[in-house]
Amino acid sequence: MSSLNIFKNNKKGKKVPYLSRISLKKRLIIAFLLATFFPGAIVFYYITNSYQISSFVLITLGFIVVMGWWLVFGLIVSIMKIQSHAQAAVVKIPQRHLLQNLDIRNEVDNINSLFNILSTQFQENIEKLKVVNIHTAELNQTIAKKIKIFSSAIQANTLCSKGMPAADIIQLLAKDLKEIIQADVIIAFLKGDSNDYIQFSCGSEQKLIDIFSIQNIKDITDLNNRYVVDFQHKDDDFPFINDELKLKNFLINPIRFKEQDIGFVLIGNHKDNFVFSNDDYDIASFFSYNIGVVRERQHLYKAVNDLKIIDSVMGIYNKKFFFNRLDEEIKRSALYQRPCGLLVINIANYTDYRQKLGFEQWDRVLKQLVRVCKENLRPIDILGRLNDNRIGIILTECSKRRSRYFGTKIKEVIYNFLEEATDFAAQISFAVAENPIDGASANQLSENIQKQFNGQ
Repeated sequence: MSSLNIFKNNKKGKKVPYLSRISLKKRLIIAFLLATFFPGAIVFYYITNSYQISSFVLITLGFIVVMGWWLVFGLIVSIMKIQSHAQAAVVKIPQRHLLQNLDIRNEVDNINSLFNILSTQFQENIEKLKVVNIHTAELNQTIAKKIKIFSSAIQANTLCSKGMPAADIIQLLAKDLKEIIQADVIIAFLKGDSNDYIQFSCGSEQKLIDIFSIQNIKDITDLNNRYVVDFQHKDDDFPFINDELKLKNFLINPIRFKEQDIGFVLIGNHKDNFVFSNDDYDIASFFSYNIGVVRERQHLYKAVNDLKIIDSVMGIYNKKFFFNRLDEEIKRSALYQRPCGLLVINIANYTDYRQKLGFEQWDRVLKQLVRVCKENLRPIDILGRLNDNRIGIILTECSKRRSRYFGTKIKEVIYNFLEEATDFAAQISFAVAENPIDGASANQLSENIQKQFNGQ
């Protein structure tokens, strides 16, 4: 018969008594039964029946009492350990001085006070952690917003340096501004070279631009300073913005170019009790400044291009030099009484190509396109880029009929090349003009070409 095993291995392989695995409440009940109830019941039984208590009974009763008090001692040791650990934890928190002000009469009260302090400290730490999490989330949002702002500015400057039209760049800036500032409406007006105003918007706002009269635009441009209408700023000098645009809150920030106000950006929303923050002001000013920079760089880029004779993308003559050469060829043909033809190729879905392929990839395709055209033309023919989607070709000593032949040929070559290179169907048309039948100068031939395109 195996001996009674009162120990059990714990997770670390050490042997621990079974009683240490019993809860304090159960251990207290067992101690009460062993130290008081069972001995008292046995003594009462012997006394009521007038039995003499033998030494064996006394030894047994003594053993039971010892076991009961052994359990009581174990309970006391457990309570003291709890108190010791709690005191060690309280020493590390600022509220430990509260224990000195409490009237603690026994260990149980001491433990209760310790746990109250620890519980209070734990709750305070949880609340602090919640606050930290909120601040961290706000900080992450702020950092993400700053990254988006600077990324947008870098992208705008990169595209500007590569010759992308200012209108497209400003459109991208307006789109980024709407996303960053979480506005419902973004509208911008920018004074053009001929003192007219170029409009920019984000998608659905285009229909709202017609609400602005020329006088409205000039009045807002002349503000010179930021103008705000929101929950805190009630004065509204432009009621048509609220009445016709239905904007409850709006911010107008001027756009400056060479220390002159040349336009403005309007940012608006329909939120109730909304107030623009200082961050909103800074972001609007930053984007307005970048729009002005894009405008200035575009002017510088145009000035530099006026000094160039070669288009930086296609590697052929630019528009200005091309027309100078055309005038020279017209004069030469008139002198020798020979015809001079002008062929203009138009790619109608040029913008679709650029959006599908991206700015850089489309530039590479255009370079290859020029090479393919040159392979199918005569060495004496002169190519030039008239604008984004038009290529001009001076066909020396070519009649109008001969020019149409080259036009049909080049149109087919370009169509096949673009379809193969981009897997995208091109929309190509061409027009031809001849000196002196259609004009005696480059401008007259160009006007004749434009009329043909308008009539197609």
